[in-house]
Amino acid sequence: MEDFDYLGTGGFLMKCRHGETLGVTKEQADHLCQICPFFDACLNRDMVESTSKIINKPDWSLAIARHMIQLLVAFQTTLPSVKLYLEFMVQTDALLVEARLCNFVNYMATMNAKDPKFIEIADNACFRFSLIGKVKSEQWSRLIERDVLLNPEQDIGYFVRTQIPIGETKGVHIDSTQQKLESCGSYRVHSKFTIHALVAIQQVLA
Repeated sequence: MEDFDYLGTGGFLMKCRHGETLGVTKEQADHLCQICPFFDACLNRDMVESTSKIINKPDWSLAIARHMIQLLVAFQTTLPSVKLYLEFMVQTDALLVEARLCNFVNYMATMNAKDPKFIEIADNACFRFSLIGKVKSEQWSRLIERDVLLNPEQDIGYFVRTQIPIGETKGVHIDSTQQKLESCGSYRVHSKFTIHALVAIQQVLA
């Protein structure tokens, strides 16, 4: 199958680390220019990229580029590992994009994307046991404050959402569908100590 002609149809290419390339469609490009000053400057100002339609980002891996485009186009993305999540947040800062880690239980709620406590206990070395139950968003947050993370087993990765608009966003539709206030399912319980996690869960969920 022939590759899609991104340049010939009004899109652009991103040259990433190790020479890897990501193609961006015209529809995506128009959206990115409307909401992100960086892409607008590259493609619509007096810069070499506006003619070549090739943006060089050697500091971005192909994965970072793919997730960044998805975040800016769909307003959320899912990162498969804490390591990629940390790198991704550094790059959103560089673009002046407000990106935050979403609450796993209630996607309407968010928490500080750079919360060191979350990053520390999200590590698989802190996995203690599994839990089946119904958890409300505020209970999930209270457990985080007590160094206990409930990570739904059915979900893979770390959900990141942006509160775009960043600047002028006329014509950009943001899905504001109301999300669930609670979740019932199976969770992987992350904590430094098993007994501490059991006590905290009993006190918070009781």
